[in-house]
Amino acid sequence: MRALPALALLLPLLAGCIGQPAGLTQVPFADLTAEGARVLDLPSGVREFLWNGTTRAVQGSMDPLGLTPAEVLPQLVKSTLQVDRRVGFVGLDVQVEGNRSLVSATLLDDSGRVQCFAARVWEGPSGLPGTCTTPVPANATSPKPWTLQVQQTGAEGGKAYEVRLALHPMAHERHGDPLAGVDRSITFRAVDTKYNDSALNLAPRRAEPNVGVLRDGSIFGQFGAQTLRSADRGATWQDVSPAWEYYEGTHDPMLRADPWTNTVYISHLLDPNGLAGLSWTLDAGQTWLHNRAVGLPNQDHQKMATGPSLVPGAPLPILYYSYAYFPLAPAGDEGAPVFVARSIDGGLTFTQGPVTGLTDGTQPGNTGPIEADRAGNVYIPLNMCQDHGSIAVAVSHDMGQGWKVVQAGEGPLNCSESLDPGLAVDMKGNVYVAWLDGEGVKFAASKDHGDTWAKPVKVSLPQLGAFAHVDAVAGDEGKLAIVYQGTPDTGKTASIADGWALWNTYVAYVSDAAGSPTVQTGMVNPPDDPVQRGCIWMWGGGNPCRNLLDFVDIQLQPDGRVVVVYADGCPQVCETPADSRLHQGIVGVQDEGPRLFAGKAPWA
Repeated sequence: MRALPALALLLPLLAGCIGQPAGLTQVPFADLTAEGARVLDLPSGVREFLWNGTTRAVQGSMDPLGLTPAEVLPQLVKSTLQVDRRVGFVGLDVQVEGNRSLVSATLLDDSGRVQCFAARVWEGPSGLPGTCTTPVPANATSPKPWTLQVQQTGAEGGKAYEVRLALHPMAHERHGDPLAGVDRSITFRAVDTKYNDSALNLAPRRAEPNVGVLRDGSIFGQFGAQTLRSADRGATWQDVSPAWEYYEGTHDPMLRADPWTNTVYISHLLDPNGLAGLSWTLDAGQTWLHNRAVGLPNQDHQKMATGPSLVPGAPLPILYYSYAYFPLAPAGDEGAPVFVARSIDGGLTFTQGPVTGLTDGTQPGNTGPIEADRAGNVYIPLNMCQDHGSIAVAVSHDMGQGWKVVQAGEGPLNCSESLDPGLAVDMKGNVYVAWLDGEGVKFAASKDHGDTWAKPVKVSLPQLGAFAHVDAVAGDEGKLAIVYQGTPDTGKTASIADGWALWNTYVAYVSDAAGSPTVQTGMVNPPDDPVQRGCIWMWGGGNPCRNLLDFVDIQLQPDGRVVVVYADGCPQVCETPADSRLHQGIVGVQDEGPRLFAGKAPWA
């Protein structure tokens, strides 16, 4: 627990007796109150409200990520407080004895919307601190009643907790220039497909979109349960979703297009047992074939890649299907074994087995997209959680039959904040793995099919302080593009980013990526239309700012320009985090800028 400094406790009394001490800032909103709280006015002009107590012993266990319905959680504090526009932003901080994941705090505005949610995730020094911030909207010209709810999220009783709610002046906000270093000659059209899942009786869910391109330039996008196709570079879209009853309960959709054979694959995890369905089309979505069961039950985070068939000229590729298999995860471990199912007949039948090579017994915290080159090499990028985290790549030189795991980048790396790393292979066979850590977005290159890796190179813009979601694609030798999301408005990690932070989607174009790299950066979304305000939750579960979920995607058009898909949480004016809770599917089509092929793609 944090002890309150003696001087800070005396300041309100001193100010009342002898006036404001020299050099201290007068709190400009000293009339704002909170029920049941101790009040502390700080020299920085901040007014703090404090609540203390101890947790209660309860039966069973609960979920610190907010998955348990709020009505069954023991409520420790409920307080109404006042805020108005004199307050720049409100900050919440939850401290529990022993850094335990036992208490969460939720701040609701006067409309009942969640503006701020603070809960420690994982216990001990490696956990995510229980903090959040939110700006106060401009229309709060008079004091508005906001509500603080503090709830217990674990069964253990007798642990001391403290909740601090701080009212900050606007001058304490950090703001940066999102366009500094952006090459304005690189242009994109950010296209809203305007489709949702309502026709399938599903809630609209277009987070975690995927994109693929066929040899004629047709763009395919997967947005929730819907598969869309555009034949005019994103100007118009047609729904070509396979009509299959098994997909009506889908989650975790995945799409992969193979331009070499003009085949498009989609996969969905199916409730209730984590079974996976697979569909594919050889005629651009006019007809579909299906396979009901791919992989093992209770799988998650599936990815797909295609490679050349064992039979030259065959109409279908080899399909590689990777996934995390949680039933074999060690108890209490942060990772799960990775399995790969391989189909040499294009998706009709599969053989499968685990990715081996983790000789020290560690498991990846998450896997990025599996990739295969034209020579039978297959790669899976891995976030490793142990020993402060690192980036590794699972490498197979025999079409996915045997594996080894090679470290490609050292930590420190928060494997939950990094989520899916990206991986790409250029036409020369050079391999690139891209990831994000506390310093920014980086990539490492391998010239020997993943056996050894060069020193990592940072490609993100220097003014950005927080990062989320990364992926990569490669074209001609040394030509690499890395998509990522970032904000200059906070130095905190994505999951606890300050509530005023505005996020944008960037593409870093790297030339001579396997030699002496140089970088140009373009912004995908319009500068006046950021993709998110506030936090982007990366730890799973049901946090209010997990609307963008886990990843973005990037692929190449036949002429070497990129196409990007991402979820947009802030399609209109987003003044506060509660305004940024959507997940619209956006396709970013590059119009001008660097091209990753000198001419046409070899598959075009």
